Amino acid sequence: MPMSDSVPIAPFDPAKLLQELDEAANKAHDFHSLSSAVKKYATPGVESPAMSLVWAFEYHYVEITNVPRRRQWGPYAPWRESKDGVFPMPLPKVDDKWLKFWAEVAEQSKSPLIRARLNDLLWERKWDRRPDLHARAAIDAYADLVASTLNSLYLAEGLSRAIELICQINDDGRQTRVVECCITQARLSLESKDGPKPGVTFRFVEALLQLPREKQPPEIDGLLDSCQRAYGHSPWHAQTILELRETRTKDPATINQLHVAQAKQWLQEARSSKGLKRLCDLQKALELAHKYGIKSIADTASREIQEIPEEELELKTISATTEIPRKDVEAFVASFVETPDWKDSLKRFGAYGPPSGDHSQNLQAVKNHRSQSPFQFLVKQTILGDDNAPIRTPTSEEEIATVALARQESLGISLFGHFATDILDAVRVKQGTINHAGLTDFFDTGLIPGDTAERIARALVLYWEGHPDESAHLLVPKIETVFRNLARELGIIIIYEPIGDRPGGIRSLGELLRSLKGRLNESWRRYFVNLLCDPVGVNLRNRLAHGLMPLAKREDAALLIHVVCHLRLMSITEGEKKS
Repeated sequence: MPMSDSVPIAPFDPAKLLQELDEAANKAHDFHSLSSAVKKYATPGVESPAMSLVWAFEYHYVEITNVPRRRQWGPYAPWRESKDGVFPMPLPKVDDKWLKFWAEVAEQSKSPLIRARLNDLLWERKWDRRPDLHARAAIDAYADLVASTLNSLYLAEGLSRAIELICQINDDGRQTRVVECCITQARLSLESKDGPKPGVTFRFVEALLQLPREKQPPEIDGLLDSCQRAYGHSPWHAQTILELRETRTKDPATINQLHVAQAKQWLQEARSSKGLKRLCDLQKALELAHKYGIKSIADTASREIQEIPEEELELKTISATTEIPRKDVEAFVASFVETPDWKDSLKRFGAYGPPSGDHSQNLQAVKNHRSQSPFQFLVKQTILGDDNAPIRTPTSEEEIATVALARQESLGISLFGHFATDILDAVRVKQGTINHAGLTDFFDTGLIPGDTAERIARALVLYWEGHPDESAHLLVPKIETVFRNLARELGIIIIYEPIGDRPGGIRSLGELLRSLKGRLNESWRRYFVNLLCDPVGVNLRNRLAHGLMPLAKREDAALLIHVVCHLRLMSITEGEKKS
C-alpha cells in the first residue's frame, strides 16, 4: 500500500538496519517512531524485510478494555483504515517468511522496545513450535522498558500487556517482577515532578487488577488510597477510584456503599457548581442513581434539576437565516388559493408534503452531515426539554444519528409552519368567512365521525378568528381520535388489557404511530411522529397535552390544521383492511 510519507529508498543492509533500529529505540518515546528508522529501506507497496518491520512497529495496540475492536482485530490492529484498504496488513495475513525475519531481529536486537513488540506479535501469531517462548521473551522485554525513554503512558500500556500475557501462559515466576514494576511505576507517577498524572497511575493499577483476585498484590489498596488523596478532588477521578475499589470485593454491602458514594459525590459537586456544569453534575448523579437503583438520590437529583432556573443555564440561541424572494413565496401561496372554492384549497393544503421531507433523503442528509462533521456524532449530548428536563442523552453514533434525523425533520416542519399561516390567511381573504356548518360537513368522512368533524371545524373557525391557542388545544385530542379510528380500521390493537393491579386502557398516540409503520407512507408517518409526539422533535401533542407550552402560536395551530386536512383525504380500501 502506498505510504505518503515515504523517502528515497536506501540500499538494504541488514546489519546497518539493526544498528540504526537499536539506536532509534534508545531515544524512542513510542513504537511508531521506530518505523521511521526503517522506512528509508522500504519500497512503498512492495513487501520486503524492511517493509515487514514498518508493519510491525505501526500496528496499533488495542487495549483489553476495547472489546469491540479486540473482537475485530485482536490486540494488534491496522492504524489506518479507509475505503482502499488497511495499513499495515492484518497480522494474520503476514507471510511466514516475515515472521521468521521478525524472530531473527528480535533475537539479535539489544533494545527491549524492539524485542517486546516483535516477540508479542510472534506470540499472537502462535509462530514456531514453542510460541510460548515468544510470550515469555515479550514479558521480559516489557519489564526491561522501565529503564527506557518510553513515554509513561506507553510504559503503562506495555506492563499491562505483560500482565495479560502472564495470565495467558500462567507464568507465576515472571509475574512477581512485572507486578513490582507496576507498583513502583504507579508510586513514581503519584510523585511526579511534572504534575499529576492520574491517567498513568490508573493504568498501572488497572494492569494489576487484570490478575485473578487471589493473585492481586495487597499494595493495590494503598495505591488507591494514595490516588484518592492526590486526585480525589475531581469527581471524575474519584469515580474511577471507587470503580477500581469495587473490583476488589464481592461483598454486596461494600459494593452498595461504593455505589452510593459514587452518586453522592456528584450531588456534592453539583452543589458547588453553577449553570450548565451544575446541570451536568446532577445528571451524572441521576444516571448513577438509576444505574444502581438508589431511589433517594435519584429523587434528590431530579428535584434539584427541575429547580434550576433557566437564566442560570445561560443557554445561547443559535440561528440561521435564509432569504426567499417574495414573489416565490406569493407564487407558492397562490398555488393553494387559486381554486374554485375553499374546499379545494384545504384539500391542496392537506395534500402538500410531508413538510418534514422525504424520509430517504433525510437519512442521506444525516449521513452526509455525519461524514462532513464526524466530531458532532462522537460527542455525548444532552437534549433538554421544557422546564430544563433532560429528555435524551444519546451517546453512541447511532443514537446521535437518530437525534440528528429528528432535527432534520423538525427544521422542515418549522419552516413550513410559517408558510402554513400565510396559506390559511390567504384562503380566508379570498373566500371570506367560512361557516362552521360547511366546515363540519367537509371534515365528516369515513375516518372522521360527525362529532369529531364538528370540533375540528370549530378549531378552524377559532384559528381564523385569531385564537390559535384555543384552536390547537381543541385539535390535539381530535387528531388522536382520528389516528385511533385509522388503527382500528386497519385491525391494529388500540387497547391494552388490565394485568393484576395495572388497569387497562387505550394505547398512546406514540404507540399507535409506531404500529402504523409499514401501513402508512413512511415519510408521512415520520412527519406525524415528529410533529406530534417525538420528544426530540416538534412534539406539539405532548407539549400541549401536558401544559408545557405557555401558549400555542399561529404556526403551531396551522401545522395541526395541516394534519387534519391530510387525514381528511385518507381512506381505507377493503384490501388494506384484510392485510
